[in-house]
Amino acid sequence: MIMDGNVPAYAELYERYWETLFETAYWHLLDKAAAKDIVQEVFVYCWQKREQIQINESMAAVRDFFSGPIQMANSKR
Repeated sequence: MIMDGNVPAYAELYERYWETLFETAYWHLLDKAAAKDIVQEVFVYCWQKREQIQINESMAAVRDFFSGPIQMANSKR
């Protein structure tokens, strides 16, 4: 559904996983503002690449999927 541009499905994904992804980013950065910015950047990136990615229901898989872009965004700072 997200791959097809379904905005409500993407909003649900955001609501479901934002906090966990924020905690993961904060664990890497120890900076709340930077963690929020990076998580936002990751969600924008994923929306832009939505036709190319598959997101599983498993929280571990989602966290692992987002970990790479979080670390990449952090390295650009």
